[in-house]
Amino acid sequence: MNKTPNTTIEFLHHLYSYISTVQGTSNETLRECIEKLFNASARLLEVVDAIEPYRDDVILALIEALNLPKNKTLSLHKNTLYVLKQIGDHNAVLLLMENFNDYVERFDFSFTRVLDAIAAREGEKTERLIVERYVDYLIYIDNFAKDRRWYKTSLNVIAVLSSLKKARYLNDPRLSNILEKYIEEIDLFGEDARNLSMFVLAKNDEKKALEIINDSAEPLPEAIIAAPQISRVVVNQIRDNANFAYITVSVKNQKNSPFEETSYLFEYEKPILLHLKRGTQEYQFATLVGREENIDEAASIAQQYIKKNLPTWQPPKNEFQECLNILTKHLNFESLGFQQIYIDPGKYPTIIYQSKLCKVRFNFTGSGQQHDHHTYLNVSYGRIHAPNKGSFLLVDKEERWSWHDDRIVLNFIDGLSPEESVKQKYASRIKDQYRETDLASSLQNLSPAEWTVGMVSYIWNEYDRRLFEVFNVENIDLWERYNLFVNEMYAIEKPDLYGLPPYNKIY
Repeated sequence: MNKTPNTTIEFLHHLYSYISTVQGTSNETLRECIEKLFNASARLLEVVDAIEPYRDDVILALIEALNLPKNKTLSLHKNTLYVLKQIGDHNAVLLLMENFNDYVERFDFSFTRVLDAIAAREGEKTERLIVERYVDYLIYIDNFAKDRRWYKTSLNVIAVLSSLKKARYLNDPRLSNILEKYIEEIDLFGEDARNLSMFVLAKNDEKKALEIINDSAEPLPEAIIAAPQISRVVVNQIRDNANFAYITVSVKNQKNSPFEETSYLFEYEKPILLHLKRGTQEYQFATLVGREENIDEAASIAQQYIKKNLPTWQPPKNEFQECLNILTKHLNFESLGFQQIYIDPGKYPTIIYQSKLCKVRFNFTGSGQQHDHHTYLNVSYGRIHAPNKGSFLLVDKEERWSWHDDRIVLNFIDGLSPEESVKQKYASRIKDQYRETDLASSLQNLSPAEWTVGMVSYIWNEYDRRLFEVFNVENIDLWERYNLFVNEMYAIEKPDLYGLPPYNKIY
């Protein structure tokens, strides 16, 4: 390749010509070309419709790049997969399927995710083709279970099962038998593959899945039935979708703080109910609990599942549970009329509580620094209409802030003037006092998040209802006075907006 390509289309055409004539040589040049294309991904999306007559050549070129020897650069493979994900179509899947076993062994989850993305875009015909080939692969793998590379192969099985879990069209008659075998041979495949197999089986063959679940079920101990330890159950319906929800089953911890609970997270995607052992959507670590046709029944089954298993369990050790523990250790939500209404699970969850007066959002985060592994916390308050997702509401065709931190609110309650609040950089009296307390000192060496929760507890003990009342939608006069206070502050000092709505636009 003597000429350096100047456009995306030109590069794609040259890439194919290059691979076709000198495959296996000058790999560095090929790697640089792929990486240039990867860096130009934004432009790529704009020219996908215009790459004819080179489109077929492009697909072939990318597949050839995937087929290079394994010792070639990883970034080349990664970038090739990225581009293929953007422009792949049904015919591309047909070509990929010819060498499927080689690719899935080399790329694991990355490759199956590319196929999933293409299937979502291309529709049922393409997805059925992929599902059929996935089943072929599972059967193929079963023929050399004693292969010395079995650990590597088991990861590929998990990748394929994870993709099958997301599939909409599971009507392959061969699936049930092979999935049953994976469920039975847990020593060979591991618990991850077993749980995923159970989930896929439940979607593909409800009768067989229920037979396996019922065969392994044990009656609930009488003592547990007579004295349930469940403190509360919260169903967080997601995106106003009656077919999808997170269900949190909380149990009081008798030996610890009277406020502290252990919460167990379930995901309901009609009709499947999963226990998310790690508190995240990592389906290979989820346990299939059962099938239910509505959310209320699923919540009931989740409670029964906890009652049955609780005597033999240790409290879950994951970031989700640790974040919940930090809150319930220091804050008596029930005494203040707050109920948990929303959870966005993950390594750093968002948890929202609501009372008759307001909402409080606890947004856990990481530092973003490579060597700082602490958990941090942002706390904000909203009126009842504040959205669970996002920070803004559209009012009169303009975005307005609907979640607010407490710095300005506390100064308003303390009776400071807007000028005084600006002058002291929004610092509040109560927070300065907290920093000098024994509580703050004792929490200093734990985590930044727990130190912040201690401060919230200190503020609530001081202000109680006065803080929450500012956000009460029924107290119109108080909100209007607070709104005026905010506007007068920003008339004195207008901070950089960084593309966000003006900070005095609140609702």
